Amino acid sequence: MNDQNETRSVYDTSKAIGAAILLFLLLSNILTLILVPIIELFTTNKDFQLSIASSITTIIVIIYLAKRYTKKLNFQIPMTVKGNWNYKTILITFIIFLGLNFIFSLLFSGINLLLQPLGYQLVDYATRFEPKNNIDLILQLLSICIIAPIFEEIFFRGIVLHGLKPYGNGFAIIISSLFFGMMHGSLLHNISMFICSLALGYLAIKTQSIIPGIIVHFLNNVLACVLTFLEVSSIGTIISVGLLLISTIYTIYFLLRHKVQIKEYWEMNKGEKISAFFSNWKSKLAFLLLILIIFPIITTITK
Repeated sequence: MNDQNETRSVYDTSKAIGAAILLFLLLSNILTLILVPIIELFTTNKDFQLSIASSITTIIVIIYLAKRYTKKLNFQIPMTVKGNWNYKTILITFIIFLGLNFIFSLLFSGINLLLQPLGYQLVDYATRFEPKNNIDLILQLLSICIIAPIFEEIFFRGIVLHGLKPYGNGFAIIISSLFFGMMHGSLLHNISMFICSLALGYLAIKTQSIIPGIIVHFLNNVLACVLTFLEVSSIGTIISVGLLLISTIYTIYFLLRHKVQIKEYWEMNKGEKISAFFSNWKSKLAFLLLILIIFPIITTITK
């Protein structure tokens, strides 16, 4: 990291990153509202309209923010393909990503079993795309499997995490994961994506590149789409459950085996206190705005 970034205070850097998140939220929502009526001229599929509008705005906004804030904070997003990583590293992270997701799915299922006698349930508002034609299918797969992995990793692991990295790896991983998790649509996904993002954050720092995270993110989204289609058949359901169970067993084994190393890594690399990020009004406002946006979604207990 260069001298200018090293001498910049955590307050100033957090303020800049908070501003980046704030702009991401504001510009994404404003541009999406502008684009949806235009896309309505070409299709009546509401989910498709929102998906395509969100994809276009994501590309525009994140390219703008990447140029603006890497220059402002004087660092480069690490995108080397020759970093400290190999396909084994990606495979292990991908399996853990799947395992953590399934663990939280099981947790929510257990909570629902406890709530059922009381007449309540937790509702998962996860998006399930249902294309009406081949064009819808291709464009939605492009949005979910290509655009989301690339540009979400550029923003959260490239801008947010690496912008905050000089103040502690743990600090950077937690903050980037907090906002990454909150960007996803339901209480289940908020929590599970926060936990999964910890693995992606560690992967980005360990490999000194966001490319491995993009690949893991891509594989996860592709598999989610494939499993969605497979679930319509009994054989597909068996395959889905089998894959998820295997990944869950491995994840539990991995975490138990490496719990001491994980604890030691946190103690040595935790850096600044999390509250340091929220010591400025821009970070606080970004967090508050995100809560206001997702509050109707995360209140998912229904009678």
